[in-house]
Amino acid sequence: MSYDPAYQDLLLLRPTNVVHQLGSQSQTPLLNARHIFDGMIQLAERAGVLWAPTVTLPGMAGGILRAAAHQKALVGLSLQLDDSDPGVLKRDRDPFAFVQAAVAAADNTDRVCPFFLHVEAPPLLSASGADFEAVRNHLLRCQEAGFTSFGVDLSQCEGRACAALALGLLESTQDLELGLTVRVGWESADAEPKLVAEQIAAVVTEIKREGLLPDLILIPESKPGSPGAWDLAALVSPMIGPSSLAWCDSDHIRSSDLGRLLPTGVRALVGGQRLATAASPDPDRLEALSYGKAMTTIAGLGGRNLAPRLVPLLLPS
Repeated sequence: MSYDPAYQDLLLLRPTNVVHQLGSQSQTPLLNARHIFDGMIQLAERAGVLWAPTVTLPGMAGGILRAAAHQKALVGLSLQLDDSDPGVLKRDRDPFAFVQAAVAAADNTDRVCPFFLHVEAPPLLSASGADFEAVRNHLLRCQEAGFTSFGVDLSQCEGRACAALALGLLESTQDLELGLTVRVGWESADAEPKLVAEQIAAVVTEIKREGLLPDLILIPESKPGSPGAWDLAALVSPMIGPSSLAWCDSDHIRSSDLGRLLPTGVRALVGGQRLATAASPDPDRLEALSYGKAMTTIAGLGGRNLAPRLVPLLLPS
């Protein structure tokens, strides 16, 4: 497969865990998500909305990366950890197998664009107990495997336990300055939007006081009885800077909603099940269906031609 020479210098920006896993001779442009997020902040609304969908089968990765290459877009591939049981994590969510499948898909894609690998942890109540230890150990394996973005779910913990949980799960990523995403919930479903926004901002402030600087703050796009998602996003976004706002992706967020997403401050759609309907036991059909959905989604979210606009901002001057 051919690689775009425009991305050659970006290989020097790959984090140590990626180089260690892939080898220094690898040409795969698997980047630190933090570099991509920083570049998008500089581009502001011109960057569109970044897409990092959940990938459950290898063929999905091939379809997404091929669509991104055709549109010269940057994307992420997300591994969703839905369970904290060690056996389930080891059997069904092997990070090394995920990275190998993603790299194989990239290496089989002509002129593949830079991308990142994101892992999303399941919700936990606190930074203690068997579930916490299982998830923390699995995230350490993800770091060793070559993931470049890490997400924690604080939606089920309360108060200061949130900051302690985030630090306990993410502290090991700090030396490499890998991308960080924090999912935040709120206490009352019937609270006023302004109060909910203040609750979210307070959690983010506590996390930052612990020395973590999340790149993305992920809030639920919808919640039964919740304040209007669009209004809430517009309230939260200016309160969490320099972190950017993200939503969990879903089919009912239409690509035509781009015009509404950007003014509210939503800069990324992460995880979700948008590609679930593309699942097929036939690998070729799976890749084709994923490619079609990815082409539509990337274009609708303003991701077309993001790579040539963002890459110069990432390169050392």
